Amino acid sequence: MFNKHQPIIAKHAMGSPKGLASVYRFVLATIQQPLYMTPEICKSFAREGPESRFAFGFKADALHWLIEREGELYDNVVNLWSIPSDPESAARDVLAYLALCPGLGPVKAGFLCQLALGRIGCLDTHNITRYGLTPSAFKAARFKNAKTPKTRSRMIESYADTCLALGGAEGLWDSWCEYVARDVQGAFRYAHDPEIVSRYHLEALELN
Repeated sequence: MFNKHQPIIAKHAMGSPKGLASVYRFVLATIQQPLYMTPEICKSFAREGPESRFAFGFKADALHWLIEREGELYDNVVNLWSIPSDPESAARDVLAYLALCPGLGPVKAGFLCQLALGRIGCLDTHNITRYGLTPSAFKAARFKNAKTPKTRSRMIESYADTCLALGGAEGLWDSWCEYVARDVQGAFRYAHDPEIVSRYHLEALELN
């Protein structure tokens, strides 16, 4: 599933500032929302921006920032990712940058890296539960309010190491889709079909 769907998203995300911005909006759309709602939310974010009825709290601020800094975001991600000799290290640099961006933190920045780069991964509430992780370990507020850059750096390394130990971007993607399809009642309309759960990422981004 990952090998089939993620490269399509990566090509879109890394192809232009608008592409990366749309994937950023998708990541914001997934926060505290079931996956089946994300196509509607993404369309609303793209059409109405911070005025969207789905842009509650920090999401409105993030959408404002994204409108103003779309080009800068893209340039920074591309520049950090352009170290072909060590993609794992480059992905962690991108993760550290994105985790400080509005509306994100280590978890959703990891998801954006998973989508756009095929690296890192998303330790969302489902993964926190099924792997028995500490819920507060990678909270956005804890990361952004850390007293020193060194503390934030340690959190980034810990997050990336945890994702890698749990299967990396590919393993986490495929197992998450299987888990959501099988075990998460009400989270997705198409139960028992991980392929459809995976493909829904494309549908939300209108890439299907």
